Amino acid sequence: MKQPIKIGIAGARFAARFHLASYRHIGGMAVEVVGVYSKSAESRQAFASKNKIKAFDNYDDLVCAVDVVDLCVPGALHEPLCVRACELGRHVIVEKPFTGAYGPGTLDWRGDRADKRGLLDEATQSTRRMMDVFSCELVMGGVHNWMEIYGNNHRMRCNINPTDANVLYNPVEKQLEHVYLTEKLGTKQGWSFPAPDEDWMCGYPQEIQDFMECLRDDRVPQSDVMLAADTVSTLYAAYVSAQDQGRETDIPLIA
Repeated sequence: MKQPIKIGIAGARFAARFHLASYRHIGGMAVEVVGVYSKSAESRQAFASKNKIKAFDNYDDLVCAVDVVDLCVPGALHEPLCVRACELGRHVIVEKPFTGAYGPGTLDWRGDRADKRGLLDEATQSTRRMMDVFSCELVMGGVHNWMEIYGNNHRMRCNINPTDANVLYNPVEKQLEHVYLTEKLGTKQGWSFPAPDEDWMCGYPQEIQDFMECLRDDRVPQSDVMLAADTVSTLYAAYVSAQDQGRETDIPLIA
């Protein structure tokens, strides 16, 4: 693919911020974030102005102006925006949703309808039948991302956040009223774990670097579509288990 690789971001809130930061740390190639689209005119104008990029008031116009569309939008919008970008012949970066279904969907749609262009998917976890998996994201006290794997020959606990590289005690909430510590922290009073580099620890710069190298080198991403499918399968198996009061549930692997 010719360089610079042109990126368009759909969405202008929290996820768009750290995805944009990741693009600006890409190494080994030229990447340009061209602009942003959001249904909210106020949000897209504010995001564009702050980051010195173009605000698009029409999604199709954004798609046609770039090589790759990065969907930083709520999960319910993933499918329609992804399909539309592929219909227009563009690559798409879309994070798989971590929640339940949003409606009937279009079950017969597949990425290979996208004019034989690559569909880049991001996945975060994968497992096999001989392992028991426990994972969690949001609990009281902010986002907690960890995964425990109980294998037949090992045990692993993956701590993504919070980590204890920095530990802070703040006696008065107001002292840090306008200071960002970590995502979805319920209170800044008392003990907390400010992240030295939250984006890096969550893997955002690494995944974006890999995706851009895929476009440059014409290869599939390390977290490919089948890993994404297995990830969603694992997550939904966990939901079924939780609904059945923790009953052991098989994971229907797709890959």
